[in-house]
Amino acid sequence: MTNRETLKNIIDAHLKICVENEFNQYPGEIESEMTDHTLVSEEDWGRWFPIDSTVTDGDIESFEKQLGYKLPDDYRTFLRYKHFYELHISASFCSHPVNTWLKHQHKMIFDGWPADELIEKGLIPFADWSDLRFTLL
Repeated sequence: MTNRETLKNIIDAHLKICVENEFNQYPGEIESEMTDHTLVSEEDWGRWFPIDSTVTDGDIESFEKQLGYKLPDDYRTFLRYKHFYELHISASFCSHPVNTWLKHQHKMIFDGWPADELIEKGLIPFADWSDLRFTLL
């Protein structure tokens, strides 16, 4: 099994657990393509479903130009595989909704830790665990 297949299997397994246990609820607005329109909520929470990613190679190349670094192949695969609001695999991965994924990436990368501690060293955050942030080159 390749790294790409292994990565996809891990993502699928964790998203399946999330949906089966109804952990796929999110406060606030959920993008239409990912929304469960049958759920009626009075608490401004909605149910989302993971969908296939719409991120293109061009989107990633543009993102890499903004960062000033090329992303690792596994992270490129990750971004191009599924859209979701929450993914917990020992850590909480950056939210990856269908139409606003880049906004969420920018918020985690540029509005989080000071650039001189991460980006200028070739690192970008991709997940949180408690008060720690995970980074990759």
